[in-house]
Amino acid sequence: MDKFLVKYDFLTLIQEINLDEITNATDRVISDSIDEAVSEAAGYIRHRYDEDIAFKAVQTYTKTATYAVDDRVFWSPDAYDATETYAIGDQVSIDIDTDDSIDERIYIANDSVAAGESPLTTPAKWDLKAENNTFYTCILDTTAGDLPTNDTKFTAGDDREPKLRTVVVDIALYNIHTRITPRNIPEIRQIRYDGMGNKDKSAHAIGWLEKVQKGTITPDLAVKTDDDGDTEQNTERFSYGISPTNNYKYQ
Repeated sequence: MDKFLVKYDFLTLIQEINLDEITNATDRVISDSIDEAVSEAAGYIRHRYDEDIAFKAVQTYTKTATYAVDDRVFWSPDAYDATETYAIGDQVSIDIDTDDSIDERIYIANDSVAAGESPLTTPAKWDLKAENNTFYTCILDTTAGDLPTNDTKFTAGDDREPKLRTVVVDIALYNIHTRITPRNIPEIRQIRYDGMGNKDKSAHAIGWLEKVQKGTITPDLAVKTDDDGDTEQNTERFSYGISPTNNYKYQ
């Protein structure tokens, strides 16, 4: 199921080998941790911002799917496999420099491809299309087969609020560690989550969310609106109590 984060987002804060180790390379663990992190972060912003827009899911691109305006799309085909054969139109990703993930590219077969005929060894059979692990936003409803590189249908770029995305990753990684060793969470994960409990240190996920909640930080998020499309005015949380009884005497 599509989520606000994709696995690739985690790799900005943790190496893939370490992520696979703490999740037992199980997608379900990552998926559940994203749900928990989104739920926690949403609790701080939903009174002021539209959480449905803020946490809109990212869809993994497939050539058989169609996309609507404002859909978030992530293009990352399966890695090229030298033991496989490919047909015209098949998509693969391949790392042309194993020391640098930025060199991963997406290729599409323009001919029947035999086993071992990679985009590097048999380039005439492949068309280079884009960098791997790229985010797009749909700007015009698509039909099946429209590629993200079709600039009349998509625009390249990640439209998620950058800090919110990082905050959700930090919370998700913290939650994953609490499942494994709740009494021995790595210090870096604790610091990035809540500053090791030090409220004076606000450069962490919870500190940032609290500032958003109070309105001292204004992230680039869609503000909640009412049924008429007007910005909601009464967005602060209030504490309500029982007023003392007043006794009035009239002369």
